[in-house]
Amino acid sequence: METICLAAILLLRVFQKISSKACSNEMPVDPTGVSGYMSVQFGISAVFALILFIFTENPAEAVRGLTALGWVISAATGLALTVSLVCSLLALHGSSIVLGALFSMAGLLVPTVAGIFIFGQKVSLLQWGGIVFLFVSAYFLSSASQKTNGRLTFKTLLLLLGSMLANGCTMLFQTLYKAFVPDGSVTLYSFLQFAVPSVAMLAVFGAKSGLNKKYSVSFSRKLIFFTAVAAISLFGISQISTIASEIIPIAVLFPVSDGGGMVISALVAAAVYKEKLSVKSGIGIIIGITAVCIMKLG
Repeated sequence: METICLAAILLLRVFQKISSKACSNEMPVDPTGVSGYMSVQFGISAVFALILFIFTENPAEAVRGLTALGWVISAATGLALTVSLVCSLLALHGSSIVLGALFSMAGLLVPTVAGIFIFGQKVSLLQWGGIVFLFVSAYFLSSASQKTNGRLTFKTLLLLLGSMLANGCTMLFQTLYKAFVPDGSVTLYSFLQFAVPSVAMLAVFGAKSGLNKKYSVSFSRKLIFFTAVAAISLFGISQISTIASEIIPIAVLFPVSDGGGMVISALVAAAVYKEKLSVKSGIGIIIGITAVCIMKLG
């Protein structure tokens, strides 16, 4: 069961990485356009979650059974997911797809550190060594990014850090939900974490576009297609990860999921988007994978 869950997550990562880069190239870059785009993507994910929820569970019973803490964690996950995706998409305009994946993967620091205080988990010296290796890997990939994508600006760096922290919070909330709301519906949780930011982004889009009566935004067919693929992939990864967090240790689930995502990003970047893999980026990828393995062994 564990192997099936991890394999399914990695397969969905392939579609997610391809579609995310395509969306980054096609989506609007102004705040109004970004809010409208994010509302559509989260809305599609929420629709798929709602369909699954209606046909696989008793909706009325599931809603009544969700505790107040479950509602709070669901909303918090949606907020973290929103920040993570917005930062990642905007950062792709000024960095490589591999560097973006690395910072997203480095979000593992959040549940690792939080686990010490919340769950009383101990972090071994090997795991701390893996964390150090992650930062070394970030240095090599950052250097490679400056050569293949121009100078890495301070704004892009902030976006990458924002993606890292928000992605880490998303992982943490998924773990907290299964730990503190063990009887809560995972599908309802998935619906809420996508519906909340979808409505919020739609409100932002409506407010901003309302201030500029002449503002208009249109999505190309290519953007609509890849947005749907990204939304379905995101829903699948979230659903499986939340369920798997109950049967797979955090030190295995998230390193394999995000570490594998980094390797997949490198392959997608080279094979689909023709991003060059320099010697430094290759070393950075190897060190990053080594860091994940060290943390797992620890």
